[in-house]
Amino acid sequence: MLLTPHYDGEYIQISYMFLSSFWGNGFAFEAVSQVLCYSFEDKVYNKLIAEAQSANTSSCALLKRLGF
Repeated sequence: MLLTPHYDGEYIQISYMFLSSFWGNGFAFEAVSQVLCYSFEDKVYNKLIAEAQSANTSSCALLKRLGF
């Protein structure tokens, strides 16, 4: 999991990648949720963005579930 500057230079983006053997177990949801909690509750960042390829329906669904 990474928090890095977005290519537009204005925002911070959250990025993640998991081995396929771990897909579908809820690890991405838990990990991203905790990063969001830390970032917003501790006022580290006031806005994070995330992107996913439209063909990656699982990741798109995860981001939607998390409020992106």
